[in-house]
Amino acid sequence: MAKGQRYLIAFLVIIALFSSVKYIQLREEKRQLLRDVEQIWSKISDLENEKDELAQELEKRGLVDVFLGLAKEKVSEVDQRLIEAKETIIQLQLSMAELKGEKEKLNVEAKRLRDEKAWLEKRFHSVRELKQAIRAIKREMYLVKSDMSKRIEMLSAADGNCGYLVKDGKSTYKRKVKISVIPVTEK
Repeated sequence: MAKGQRYLIAFLVIIALFSSVKYIQLREEKRQLLRDVEQIWSKISDLENEKDELAQELEKRGLVDVFLGLAKEKVSEVDQRLIEAKETIIQLQLSMAELKGEKEKLNVEAKRLRDEKAWLEKRFHSVRELKQAIRAIKREMYLVKSDMSKRIEMLSAADGNCGYLVKDGKSTYKRKVKISVIPVTEK
């Protein structure tokens, strides 16, 4: 029984470790996404500043009419980059929302596993529960053993020779079945 309990605890520990690793990965992705969003916002502000500087420079020089076409092209480029940056921000925010949802699911699963582990530890630390588990295993072993003995009797009866001891030079007497049991050593 202790071996089964150890396997169960090891399984729960592995699941908890997996959930923790997944949680850490999601947190790192979130941090990276936040850094990307900050960089995009800084690029947006740089582009807007560049746009304002170009407009001021053109006004200062008095060449607004001459370079109006060039300025419009530059402004449309900046506007296009601004639109792309905003789209990227929206995509990053959507992926961050998905990551938050996944993180919440993992937190719920981790809590459920911790509760289950605590319940199992509480259950198997009481002597009465262990005795009940041992009795259940013994009952199951008894049923398997009796089922196997019935099958062996049926097979040996099928090998019978209607009372003759030797038929065709071979013995028809009940065969002896030797069962050797090797105890398992616990590690």
